[in-house]
Amino acid sequence: MATEKIKTPGRSEYEAIMSQYFIPSQTRLIMMAYRFSKYGHRGQAKESGERYFEHPKEVSLTLIEQGVFDHEVIITALLHDVMEDSFILAWEDLEYIFGNRICALVKLVTKEPSLPKEQYFPRLLSGEPAAWLVKLADRLHNLSTLEACTVQKQQKQVKETQELYLPLCDRLANYPNYAKNSLWFKQRFEEITQQYSSS
Repeated sequence: MATEKIKTPGRSEYEAIMSQYFIPSQTRLIMMAYRFSKYGHRGQAKESGERYFEHPKEVSLTLIEQGVFDHEVIITALLHDVMEDSFILAWEDLEYIFGNRICALVKLVTKEPSLPKEQYFPRLLSGEPAAWLVKLADRLHNLSTLEACTVQKQQKQVKETQELYLPLCDRLANYPNYAKNSLWFKQRFEEITQQYSSS
């Protein structure tokens, strides 16, 4: 079930990719978020041993590959774990630097300690569908690294994906702008969960 590791682009390569799709002012904001994310996740690693920053970077690149050319969504993808995993930004800082919408999107996908676990998904569903896209890309990358996790965590992630994320794909399909994205994510989730369910 192992997949070949593909090296993610470095900073200059990443910036070159972004500059193909965004105007200079938007690319500058994206690269600012890139630096905040890299710094905020410094010293952190995934269970695979890979540095944690590769995760938000991959999430943002997945969205680009799926034709999501909204720079605020890409920034949200880069920052989606920063508020939860570091103390480099307060919510007021995030809003001041990146604006109201990005702050709201990041808050939707952040599992804040003060928010009861059972309220997380209902809050996500109450917000802008663009946040759901980030969450789907986040889940997909987590699923792609399951082989490095314990069997217990693999089973937990597969169950959550089937119970929460597949229905989220269906819900996203109700928005014409995201219909193709929802189908693509649903197909990937089904492929991966079936692999682990049959293993």
